[in-house]
Amino acid sequence: MGKNDAMMMHRVFGGLTALTLTLLASAAIACPDVEEDGEDLYYSSDDLWNAVAFAVIAGGDQDLDRCDFNGPFTTGHVAAPPDFELHYRKTRDFDLRFTAVGDCDTVLLINTGAGNWFFDDDDGQYDAQIHLTNPSDGLYDIWIGTYENRNCEATLTIETFPEDS
Repeated sequence: MGKNDAMMMHRVFGGLTALTLTLLASAAIACPDVEEDGEDLYYSSDDLWNAVAFAVIAGGDQDLDRCDFNGPFTTGHVAAPPDFELHYRKTRDFDLRFTAVGDCDTVLLINTGAGNWFFDDDDGQYDAQIHLTNPSDGLYDIWIGTYENRNCEATLTIETFPEDS
């Protein structure tokens, strides 16, 4: 192999490496991002004894099938930034429940301040629901998505109740 052949191979492999890194970076960007901000919510377990509800447009352009999470995630579409950021203060030993009901098949994705991911599609049949026992204080990033790649009107409900209820 001559000097020119070696230089040409270097350019080809260098270009392929750059393309691969670009594609990997694009895939990493195309997922829910805990570094982005959602609408801030500030509640304690006592505050949420009476359920609170928020209107939201469920869905987004981030395909969860393409994301690399540490958990058993399935199909769903969410926006990159969380819809909400719950600043939760534990004042009682209550369970914490999130429910997303919409005009379509909703999904829920939550990241806790401890870095734990929770996902649900059809726990409430066509509605997504995540029930956390013994939740900790901290920031909960919350995404309300859709099973299919479309948006719809939805409602997020957050409530607490005594354990084993």
